[in-house]
Amino acid sequence: LTVYEMRSGVVIGLVVLSLILTLVCLHYLYNSAIPLPVYTHQPRFDPSRDDTLVFIHIQKTSGNYFLDCLTAAKKNGENLCTHTDKKVKRAKCPRPGADKESWLVSERTLGWLCGVHSSYSEMRACLPSRLDREWGPKPSRRLHYITIVRHPILRYLSEYMHVRRGATWSRKRVCSGKEVVKKEVPPCYEGYYAGLRWSNVTVESFVSCDTNWANNRQTLALTNLEQFGCFNRSVWKQREVELLNSAMSNLRDMAFFGLAEYQEESSALFTETFNLAMPVKQRPLVVQHSHDILREIATNNTIYQRIVHNNHLDMQLYQYALKLFASRLATIGVQVDVKTVDIYLSTMFPS
Repeated sequence: LTVYEMRSGVVIGLVVLSLILTLVCLHYLYNSAIPLPVYTHQPRFDPSRDDTLVFIHIQKTSGNYFLDCLTAAKKNGENLCTHTDKKVKRAKCPRPGADKESWLVSERTLGWLCGVHSSYSEMRACLPSRLDREWGPKPSRRLHYITIVRHPILRYLSEYMHVRRGATWSRKRVCSGKEVVKKEVPPCYEGYYAGLRWSNVTVESFVSCDTNWANNRQTLALTNLEQFGCFNRSVWKQREVELLNSAMSNLRDMAFFGLAEYQEESSALFTETFNLAMPVKQRPLVVQHSHDILREIATNNTIYQRIVHNNHLDMQLYQYALKLFASRLATIGVQVDVKTVDIYLSTMFPS
C-alpha cells in the first residue's frame, strides 16, 4: 500500500467510527431513559443538625396530603412539628436547639419563600441565599430536595377541575433572574396576565391551548429551565429529549420522591431514607372528582388522546419514576405493582 492509500484508509475508518458513535448516541437519546442508578438509602438526615428538607410542591400531585403526613412525622416517638393554625394549615417544625430555624422548608412551614409552587430550578436558584438572610449564613447547611410525582393524566384532569372551579395560581415565574413575559408564553385566554380566572372553562378549550402551563407541568417543574432558554417554548420543542433527561436526572438525584398513587409505599421509603416515622393512610387510587371527569370524557377518545399528547413528556417521566421508585423500594424489601394505574385507565379508555 502507498502512503496515500494508507492515509485514505485511516480517514475512512475515522469517518465510519464517527458515524457509529453518532448513531449510538442518537439511539441512547431517543430510545433510552437515564439508566437507573444503584440506590443505597442513607438515613443520615438529622433535624437537630444542619439538615433541611425542601419540598418541591408540583400542582395537583397530592402535595397537601403529603404535607399533612410530613408535619405529623415523629423521631424517637416525639412529634417534630406543631400545628399553629389548622384552618389554614400552618405548622412550625423548629430545629431542635435552634428554634429560629426549620428542618422543613415548605409553604406549610415558612410560606412560599421562592414563589408559589416554585420549580426545582427556581428553588435552587433562590433558596440558599434566602435562608442565609432568614437564618444567617451557614456553610454546613445541607438541603435535601424532595417531591411527589403523580400519574400525568390524573394530575392534568385534577388541574382542569381546579381551574374550572375558578381557582388559580400566581402568574409570576422567574428564570435566571427574569420573569416570564406575554410574548414568550401567550395566554390561553384574555386577561390571564391581568389576574382574571378561567372559570367554567370547557375541557375542549383547556386541552386545545398549546401554551397551557398544565401541559407537561411535572417535567417543566423538575428540569433545569435555564439550560433551555428559560420560557422559550421553541427551544423546548427543539430540545425535548434533553429537557426530559434533565428532569429525569434531577428526580434521580433528589434525596427522596414519592408517588401519589402509592402513599403507603412512599411513606415506607421516606421513613427508611430519613429515619423519620411518617404516618400515612392510603387514599383511594383515583379521588372522586378525577373519576367523574374521566367518565365525562370517556366517550370522547379524541380529547383523551389530546391530553396524552399534551403530556407526552410527563408520561415518559412518570414511567421512569415508576421504575426508579420500584428499584428504591426493592432495596428496603418492599415490592410494588407499578401497573395499577395504567390498568385502571385502560378500563376507562380501552384501545
